[in-house]
Amino acid sequence: MAKKARSKGSTSKGKKQSDRKGESRKRKPRVKVLKDFLFSTWVIVILLWMGLILLGRNMLDMSSADKGRRVVKEKKVQVVASVRKNLPSFGVVQHSLRSDKSNRDGLKQPPEKTLEKDVKRTKEAGSKPLMAEKDNSYVKRCGRVSLIIDDMGRDIKMAKRFLSIPYPIAFSVLPYEPHTAEVASMIKERGRVLLLHMPMEPKGYPKVNPGPGALFLNQLEDEQKRLFLEALRRVPGAVGVNNHMGSRFTEDREAMTHFLTWVKEQGLFFVDSMTTPKSVGCEVAKEIGVPCVKRDVFLDHLVKKDFIYHQIEELKIKAHSKCYVVAIGHPHELTLKALMNLSFLESDNIVFVSLLGKDF
Repeated sequence: MAKKARSKGSTSKGKKQSDRKGESRKRKPRVKVLKDFLFSTWVIVILLWMGLILLGRNMLDMSSADKGRRVVKEKKVQVVASVRKNLPSFGVVQHSLRSDKSNRDGLKQPPEKTLEKDVKRTKEAGSKPLMAEKDNSYVKRCGRVSLIIDDMGRDIKMAKRFLSIPYPIAFSVLPYEPHTAEVASMIKERGRVLLLHMPMEPKGYPKVNPGPGALFLNQLEDEQKRLFLEALRRVPGAVGVNNHMGSRFTEDREAMTHFLTWVKEQGLFFVDSMTTPKSVGCEVAKEIGVPCVKRDVFLDHLVKKDFIYHQIEELKIKAHSKCYVVAIGHPHELTLKALMNLSFLESDNIVFVSLLGKDF
């Protein structure tokens, strides 16, 4: 009986233990589910938080990029406004061109030569000039070019051929050449802009000689003024002046101050031929109140066909980047031929304009 009682007690005790184990087994899954739920919730919260951060960064980047684009656009507008503000006050007139496009790309840059070396003329035959359209409207857009032909007065026939070019070219005449007076008269009769090509001291003197009547730094101020007024008298009708050589003279502030004071007294403007990058010409002119523009491109300081067309391409690039440029050439046969065939520039939106804004 005692054994039976023990067995019954043990049985009941075993049942209780088994019941507790069952309850513990039932509770464990609930806890696990709760833990999984909390973990999943935290993961979702973290992912949402990271997503919000990334979205905020993207919006900030887009805002910065948009702001940057606005700043760049505003700077471009300011640059264009600044360039237009500094254009010469004496105005420009558009002359567009006709005819076919010619490709001058791919030309290599030959070695640079100084302007102060005389170059030999070539003997290639010129071509017939192309006709140009005329427009009296004031041109404000980019792509404007003013051409000047220096060293005029040596050859009447060459002067007549250059005057036949149908663009509003300005001509700069040396004061002591055999045909100075006659060529100056022809230029005025054709209604073209006439400049005095004033000889000035170069750095290479005496090996490089600017010719008679030149201004030198060792001259007295009165002598310089006398030489300038005499040169101007020999080129009657000149409305402006540009320097012939003068790489040494135009770097001297005191000398240029005296010279440009006399230019102002005569009611003229000044074109700095920029025979040296250290020229103070336009800087002093601005201080004194003389209208001044700088030469941007020399077309033919190396008298070779490929080089001249390379310089024309350079002119085209600068005309679009600076809006208005001044180019200087010389009375060479190759230069004449190139200028008579510039109609291909029309497709590149290049227009030739006068220094004075007069319709020729």
